[in-house]
Formats: sequence, structure tokens, C-alpha cells
Amino acid sequence: MALNNLDGDIWRRGIMGVVHALRRKTKTFVELSLFNNFIMLSVFLNTLILSTEGLITDDETENLLSDFNFTFTIIFTVEAALKIFGYGVQGYVSDKMNLFDFAIVVISWVEEIYFSGSNNSFSAFRAVRLFRTFRVLRVTKLLRSLKFMRVIVGVVSRSIKKFMYIFIILFLLMFIYSLLGMNLFKGRFNFEDNTSRQNFDSFGNSFMAVFQIMTQENWNDILTPCLRSDQSSVLSLIYLISWIFIGNYIFLNLFLAILLEEFTGDETKDEFDELYDEDDADEEEAA
Repeated sequence: MALNNLDGDIWRRGIMGVVHALRRKTKTFVELSLFNNFIMLSVFLNTLILSTEGLITDDETENLLSDFNFTFTIIFTVEAALKIFGYGVQGYVSDKMNLFDFAIVVISWVEEIYFSGSNNSFSAFRAVRLFRTFRVLRVTKLLRSLKFMRVIVGVVSRSIKKFMYIFIILFLLMFIYSLLGMNLFKGRFNFEDNTSRQNFDSFGNSFMAVFQIMTQENWNDILTPCLRSDQSSVLSLIYLISWIFIGNYIFLNLFLAILLEEFTGDETKDEFDELYDEDDADEEEAA
């Protein structure tokens, strides 16, 4: 009875018994460390080859790299097919990363079929080689091999809901300060030797200037024309300093505080404990 519970597929008759036995073997195969290491190596090599695009000028080498890319597309297609067969459709789609990998495979084949051939009827759309850029996302497979990355991804995903509420408030404040900036500085940066590319002459430019001030990335490029304008220096300083305190020191640091709080939460601690237990189990198996 115990054997029947563990290996029930052995007792199946006909073609379904063969299919279930093959699925079991396939699932065991795709979970082997050797298979996963081969896929990780393929992802790494594929990323290196994609990084050489634009550096290669001769046609022969470029064709060779295209052949390599096509080979990697086949490898990842076979990987997806084996996992779908081994885990079943429901088991495959239960892992969101599998869906992500499958989408990259589909995009790769779309690019291969429609945008690679010079005699193809779709060759007029070869500029849409941007599809190839999505192949670089395969490098995310390397992150899956790092166990601690699962904890980090879990922390970020659980923090997104809290981020959204803060982001909405931050966006509203940026909207308000953009309008304030237009009222204070619109048309006041039009002096001849002004080297700043930012201004408050339109809402779009004002919004970008407010974002730059919040990040404090070269924000003195905005500070200088604000103080040189015919607007009151006191009002200019109040506007700039208040937004730096609100946008940078409060809201941006609040995002970090939420992440740190999630890292110290009970759910994250449980995930770390599971990782340590897995490491201990792996060490015992190796011993």
C-alpha cells in the first residue's frame, strides 16, 4: 500500500502510464543541479554575446553571433518545454518566474521569425530589433540561483503596497511644487549667460526641475538661476529648501524605512530560517 501511494503511476496501464512515468522522470531531470547549472551558464554566455552587439563590425562574426543567439533561443525553448511537460501547465504557471521566462522565449521567437530575415516581408520593421533587448532580461535567471535573492524579492513585493500610498502623496506634492515653481520662476531664467537646461516655463519642465531638486542631483544648477532671477531670494530659498526637506529627507528616506521595517518583520525572519534549514539539509546530504 505504501508503494502504491508513493509510485502510483507504476500501476497505470496503457499510454497514460507511460506519459506519467515520463513526466516524473522529466521533473526529476529539470530539478537536477547539473541541468540548472547548464541553464545558468547558457544565460551568462548569452548575456555576454548580446553585450557585444554594436562592437562587431564584420558580417562574418555578426552572423556567427546571430547563430549563437539562435542556439540559446532553442536551449531556453527546450527548457520551457521540459518544465511544462514535467510540472504540468498548472504547476508551471504557479511559479511567476516561469511565466516571465516563457514570455522572453516567445519574444525571442517573434524576433527570430519576423525581424531577422532580410528577405522577410516584415523587413521594413527591422528597427523593431528592440525585441532583442528583452533577451537581456534572461540574466534574472541568475538571480534565481541565489537563495537570498528570494528573500529580497519577497521583501520588495510585500513593500509595494505601502510604497504605492506614499508614492501617490509624493506625486501630489511634486504636482503642487511644480505649479508653485511656475508661479515663482516662469520666464525668469531668460538671461544670456544662463547655462542651466532646467526651467519652470512649462509644467513638464517644472516637474522635471522639481524631480531634480528632490534627488539633489546637480540641483545647484537650478539654485543658481533661481537666486539670479528677479524673484525674491528669500522666497527662492524657502521654496528650494522646503522641497528638499519634504521630498528628499522625509519621503525618500521613508521608502528606505519601509524596506528596513520589512526586513526585520516576522515573515522575513521565517524565510531566513527556511534558508538556513535548507543549507543545513544540503550539508547533511553532501556529508
